[in-house]
Amino acid sequence: MSIFDDPKKAKRSFIVILLFAIIFLIGSGVLGYMYWGKYNDHKNLKDKYSDLKEVTVGDLEKEIEDLEKQVEDLTVEKTALEKTKKETEDGMVIANAYNEFTIYMTQVIEDHNGFSGWTDAEYQVAKQKAQATGSASFVSKVDWAWNRTDIDPVTRIVGVYDAITVGISNAI
Repeated sequence: MSIFDDPKKAKRSFIVILLFAIIFLIGSGVLGYMYWGKYNDHKNLKDKYSDLKEVTVGDLEKEIEDLEKQVEDLTVEKTALEKTKKETEDGMVIANAYNEFTIYMTQVIEDHNGFSGWTDAEYQVAKQKAQATGSASFVSKVDWAWNRTDIDPVTRIVGVYDAITVGISNAI
């Protein structure tokens, strides 16, 4: 008697064989997928190795030299910018000194309702503010405007304002 003679045993055998076949197919698929993943990982690693192999020490040394040159260029540029910043800050200090002189002189003109009646104390304060600009020519212009009473006061004040404009322009 064979297994195929009994339909129940044949059915049971068929189901067992079918289950083994399904398990075998699923297992083969899983193992194939795992093999495919490992193959891709190996291929990527091999490509990266080839890329690294192409980069030589000479290339890296050249890149280092280029970067060092860039650092030198940036250092020179930084120094130039710092110098420009310092000059600008110095110019702003001088411009502020001229501004303070202008404010003081305008205040004196308003206090006296014009150009007459100014005191020697006001002149000394104005001269100190003029000296704060650091310009000898501006100080001499203020002295000229104070001492040359034979010239029209408006002309003297305009001369001082011209000197202020020139001083601020030179400072900036």
